[in-house]
Amino acid sequence: MAWEVHTDWQCIGYDAGRPFWPCETPNFILGSLNAPAIVLAQPLANIWRDAPLYFAYLVKLPLILLWWWFLGTRLDFGLLGVGAYRHRRIWMGALAAALLAFLGLLGNWVWEEILFHRSYPYVGGTRVLEELPVCLWLVALISTFGVVAFNIARGKSGLIGRVLASPRTKRLAVLGFAVYCIGSVGFLWHVKSVERRKQAEYDLRSMIIRGRVVDDRGLPVEAIEVSLIPLLDDIETQSQQAVEDFTDVNGEYLLRPEVAGRYVLSVLWNAPPSTKHPFLTRYYPDASDQSHAEILELTAAQHLSLAQVKLHRLRLAKVPVSVSWSNGKPEPDAYLFFTNTLFPNHGAIGNETLHPDEDGTVPLPAGFDYRGNAQVDCDGGQTINNQYTPKLTFSTKSTDIPVVPQHFVLPGNPCLVWHSK
Repeated sequence: MAWEVHTDWQCIGYDAGRPFWPCETPNFILGSLNAPAIVLAQPLANIWRDAPLYFAYLVKLPLILLWWWFLGTRLDFGLLGVGAYRHRRIWMGALAAALLAFLGLLGNWVWEEILFHRSYPYVGGTRVLEELPVCLWLVALISTFGVVAFNIARGKSGLIGRVLASPRTKRLAVLGFAVYCIGSVGFLWHVKSVERRKQAEYDLRSMIIRGRVVDDRGLPVEAIEVSLIPLLDDIETQSQQAVEDFTDVNGEYLLRPEVAGRYVLSVLWNAPPSTKHPFLTRYYPDASDQSHAEILELTAAQHLSLAQVKLHRLRLAKVPVSVSWSNGKPEPDAYLFFTNTLFPNHGAIGNETLHPDEDGTVPLPAGFDYRGNAQVDCDGGQTINNQYTPKLTFSTKSTDIPVVPQHFVLPGNPCLVWHSK
């Protein structure tokens, strides 16, 4: 369970560290100890994709308890009195080392909390409640390992062939587990039914616009942005009040505007075509500019299903690229940015970085002029130092002449490239 506790505030926004951030250490170790149970529970928890966060806990808790029962009955923690100890000194050393490690983790956790609350007293107990499961697991493990080490030090030995539980106790345990499972399923079903009822009530009061986006072959276009644009004179306000959504795997979108009024619907509004989505901006129902778009008069609680929007796929031109340092050494870990000169206020096309394909080319929508540059992240120890190449300008408008190879040169000497964990 502790594996799922939210990462310490110091770690939010980061995905790096070797092998993990120090503030993740308690979660990492506790998760490792419970790994067999978590590995078995995770596929079950993943069956319900939209499950609430506590669903995973309901699945993992009995398996984690079963895992520790299995360890206790097989390794004899000195609490159940089963089996005899061998290599007593080795067990004592291992248990003492584990006990000290857990005590160190708990002490470090307490000290970090003290420092944090001195710096941010207004946070209150929210952070403590979020981290409390980790603390409770550590306390439980420290207590268990302490009792085991004490029993072994006293020379206590378990009994061979001792029966842990009577048949009646085992039947009661099975019955309790079944009741737990039935209760958990009933609770989750109740929560889901309440959520569905509330969602239905909310939908009845909301404006909902549905539709679908396909390409010229009739195939759904996934993860493309659809915008519902209010007809306002102020362009900045128009952009701020636009309602956006991304299509799903079936090319479907759902928009929920909060204000009634006059709107137009656009796909890839004011965005250049990209490698993943080589399409031009399209307005509903089938217009290339806003002046020919259909105006949607939306009123309160209106539900509207629109006809599908068809996009015309552009040809992709293969641009030969290479990246090296000033001394000529190639840099395979560099990544590339390309901007479309017709969209000077837009960042990299597709809002993404690109890497050359196996043939050393990058596919870009044909028929445009581009500016491109390369970047590499150098590992500076405590910091990440970014190195950029000068920008190069080239064109993909010609259909007869191949694009001239683009060679990007990083300034300075080669560096140790930083990699996320």
